[in-house]
Amino acid sequence: MKKLIMLAMVVGLIICGCIDSYESQRIREAREEKEYYEKTHALQIDDKWEWRVDGNYSYIKGSVKNIGAKPIRYFEVHAIYTDTSGNVLDTAYTNSGEMLQPGWSKRFEIMHAYRSEFKRASVRVENIRFAR
Repeated sequence: MKKLIMLAMVVGLIICGCIDSYESQRIREAREEKEYYEKTHALQIDDKWEWRVDGNYSYIKGSVKNIGAKPIRYFEVHAIYTDTSGNVLDTAYTNSGEMLQPGWSKRFEIMHAYRSEFKRASVRVENIRFAR
């Protein structure tokens, strides 16, 4: 009988450990999902950005706004240049290491050598780092 009780206790501890480990994993995943959401939704590019060509250079100008709840200490705005089929032909980026408080906006410009194959340009934010 003592062996049966001991076995039941060991099985119970193993099950509790597994449940605790499972719960810890779910908490970690939820935290990572929240951090990913914050990073991908904290900085918004204004829809009124423009792309123009002047001679041998292409210029993309626009602004970003910190729509998150945390100050941002670094970010990059990437330009993607594609042909008519959507094939990526080239990329470029600009960055800022200036503090961008929640609600603040900042202008950006990307100057890049122009190629006649460039038919479309798009922009996106990458590598957001929050202030500590």
